Amino acid sequence: MACTEKENYNNKEWLYKEYITKEKHIHEIANENNVSYSVIQRRLVKFDIPRRSQKDRKREKNPNWKGGISKRNGYITLLKHNHPKADRDGYVYEHIFVMEKHIGRALTSEEEIHHIDENKTNNRINNLYLCKDYGEHMQIHQSLGKIALDIYKLGEFYSIDFDHNKGQYYIKRLEY
Repeated sequence: MACTEKENYNNKEWLYKEYITKEKHIHEIANENNVSYSVIQRRLVKFDIPRRSQKDRKREKNPNWKGGISKRNGYITLLKHNHPKADRDGYVYEHIFVMEKHIGRALTSEEEIHHIDENKTNNRINNLYLCKDYGEHMQIHQSLGKIALDIYKLGEFYSIDFDHNKGQYYIKRLEY
């Protein structure tokens, strides 16, 4: 006798097919059957269906997979195994990848990238500035703090802009 849709998870062959053959995650099977995670987990034990190891749920097989895009320290990272600046997991910061593509070469070990709007996830090329070294990068950050104070003193008719050619922030008078 065939199981009704509500009873699928009570059928060993059906559960084996969903979990092992189709490689569905326990959460996915539970949601499809309107039962809890623990109900499916108990059925796997009851039917002696082996649990998949963690290595079987890496990358594309993991239900949380986001296509090789991740976030570390507030920065977006991309899965690029063969990139010279990739970490041990194969991820490289997106802003490095974008800048290298823009300039047509790899960054040197001294070069750093500055996010003009201070938003670590805004990796559009017009928001990135290539600094020759750490010192220049810190100088840009310090100049931003000084200009912010100057604008506060001047009043509301000014804003901060960034000169890509000079690699520095400047005060811009707003036109009304």
